Amino acid sequence: MSVRQTLVIYIPGHNDLERPEPRGNLLTSFIEELERIQTQEDVHILIQLNSPQDGEVKRYRLSGGQVRCVQTLREEQRGQAESLGSLLWWGQERYPAERYLLVVWNHGNSWNIRGFPFKPLYRKPFPYAAVARAMFSSTVKTILGRRELAEVVYADPHVSLRDFLDAVELKKALEGLETRLEILSLDGCLVNLLEVAYQIKDAVHVLVGSEDVEPQKPWMQGKMFEKLSDQADLPPEDLAKAWVEMAHPAGEPRKVLSALNLDGLGPVTESVDRLALILKTDLPSVYEILSGIRKQVQAFSNPNYIDLQDLAVLLKDVKDRADLKKESERLLASAGVPVLKSSKTEGAPNAQGIGIFYPENKRVLTPYYQKLDFALASSNWISFLKAYLDFTPRGIRRARI
Repeated sequence: MSVRQTLVIYIPGHNDLERPEPRGNLLTSFIEELERIQTQEDVHILIQLNSPQDGEVKRYRLSGGQVRCVQTLREEQRGQAESLGSLLWWGQERYPAERYLLVVWNHGNSWNIRGFPFKPLYRKPFPYAAVARAMFSSTVKTILGRRELAEVVYADPHVSLRDFLDAVELKKALEGLETRLEILSLDGCLVNLLEVAYQIKDAVHVLVGSEDVEPQKPWMQGKMFEKLSDQADLPPEDLAKAWVEMAHPAGEPRKVLSALNLDGLGPVTESVDRLALILKTDLPSVYEILSGIRKQVQAFSNPNYIDLQDLAVLLKDVKDRADLKKESERLLASAGVPVLKSSKTEGAPNAQGIGIFYPENKRVLTPYYQKLDFALASSNWISFLKAYLDFTPRGIRRARI
């Protein structure tokens, strides 16, 4: 019998999903919810869980309403690209299917840097934005470069540098796959950014995630997997849109979520590059306008990230600048194409689906960011950010940073 699809759920481990909650352990509740699903025979659902209690990596298969352990391994370097890549290779080799989907599930301190005890140790301004995007240890170590800091973080029982994942390492994990992923769901914070999407576009068809920081309770719920099993013939675009819609149960707060077709990122990136060239070239005359727009644009819990479409909306309304209006309208149109479905919250009313890094100061414009594929493809955006952050209006003395 031909298997229509294989869904792989990757849970790196060592995050606060395993802590006791008023309503019980979130991870345990998630597994119990999966066991209530009656999957179709032609759909595989696989789960990898790194268990800190017994030091093992366990791989499970959901079948017939039961979650059964099908493989136990020695605990790996949690969150490493090699670990995820190994899981995906194993899933495609052992459970071949017509299409593959991946859910990366990680929350709490292992995604959001603000839970770390960094400040007492790190006297210089800390690169929050760079590290907050990272979930794999190699990138974090490169950014931090401080041995004593790494030792302290490793000593924390709830969080470890090994639990980090980022776009660079995620790309490494996906590069070796024989079959492109139809859907990648990143159930975490600050992931539906142009930079992240562009990094993985060759390995993923549709990306589902959030521009903002997500609440602790995962939005990927059992009923979504049940829909995946019952309607496995749905095109990936329609399934991703359904997931965004289903992430908002009645009576629960809405979340900033979107589904992006990564095949449409080329025109968006080109438009960002052209717009950045205009802004960079004429920065002295548009700086004050840009400063005002930067304060108005839809930003998120990490204020260094903004909504790309909202930026275009504000720029196209600048008076007496036909060039800005024209290119902003192009950007607005091109950025809307990849967005299959989006939702927003009262706290982010102008979130439209794709975020972008637009830092408030140059401390967070790190060499790491400048090595992303998007930064290489849109070099004018990097040049604009550098010029904007270094610009000093006439008559104003720039404070030392």
